[in-house]
Amino acid sequence: MDWTNFAHELFTVFCFVSFLVFAWVAYSKRSKQRYNDVAKMIIDDDDLTPEEDGDEPSGNGAR
Repeated sequence: MDWTNFAHELFTVFCFVSFLVFAWVAYSKRSKQRYNDVAKMIIDDDDLTPEEDGDEPSGNGAR
């Protein structure tokens, strides 16, 4: 067996197992609540403009 082919096969198996682990973690029940909270944060954001926030408007960036 050629060592180069063995290294390629080993790397392919490593990548596939890593993908399975990432998918398992992303779709686990423990992560569901955290993802729902983050999704709601975007919707619940107040979207303040710079005038409402107290900051000065930045203009167009030209000096």
